[in-house]
Amino acid sequence: SADVGNRCISNTLTDTTSTFTYLSDDFKLVKQEGKLYLAPTHEHCVEGETGCGHSQLGWSAWTDGTQLPESGNYFLETDVELTKVAEMKGLNLCLNGHTVKNVAANNRVLNAASGTVTLTDCAVNPGSITGGNRDYGAGITVAGGATLNLYNIIITGNENKTDGGAIYVRGGGTLNMYSGKITGNTARNGAAVAIADAAGGKAGVFNLYGGEISGNTTTGNGTMYGYIGAQFNLLGGKVTGNTANHGGAFYFGATMDRVTL
Repeated sequence: SADVGNRCISNTLTDTTSTFTYLSDDFKLVKQEGKLYLAPTHEHCVEGETGCGHSQLGWSAWTDGTQLPESGNYFLETDVELTKVAEMKGLNLCLNGHTVKNVAANNRVLNAASGTVTLTDCAVNPGSITGGNRDYGAGITVAGGATLNLYNIIITGNENKTDGGAIYVRGGGTLNMYSGKITGNTARNGAAVAIADAAGGKAGVFNLYGGEISGNTTTGNGTMYGYIGAQFNLLGGKVTGNTANHGGAFYFGATMDRVTL
């Protein structure tokens, strides 16, 4: 059984499970992991605001504290502790004020592997992605041509001894940051974001539209670090109070395809 906020009303779903009818503006029936739950209604657009003027999404409750869904529209009803990287393939996930934390050695938190992945939060005190410690993207990697959109979440407390403490963008991946914070991460190069080179002709792209990148520590080069052929577009947001041996805010290690400041 689950708690009162997400009550389990059928532990084993089969083709012969009874039909339930439940009418409420505050709760709805959802199926998850072979069980039927009475879950709170949760609706807002991907930007995390109920009055944003865009089409609102109906989000299903996610109650498993040990793993994350790969795809669909979900909001967290609990903190999540991961022992292996969570693969995301076309996922809209609202943290709903909760924390997603890696608790294993040599493991990153999330991998945006394909499609469009959006991480957002509608809570007044937004949730966080934390605890990653794997090389080349301790917190999140964006690869395989995937697009990762960030709204109002915090990426913090991730560290490695190579590149991309918080986020590593490679293989034609695109990172769009619209709001939220990347703060308190550590790496050799690019403690906040490292944009990989054009391996196989597919470089990474980082578009910074808004939000804040602050308080990250790079032992080598640049809070944001770019390789050959990578693209970085500073279109908004705030970059402040970061530390690096070379290039406190930006360091471009070789000829990049495009830099917009």
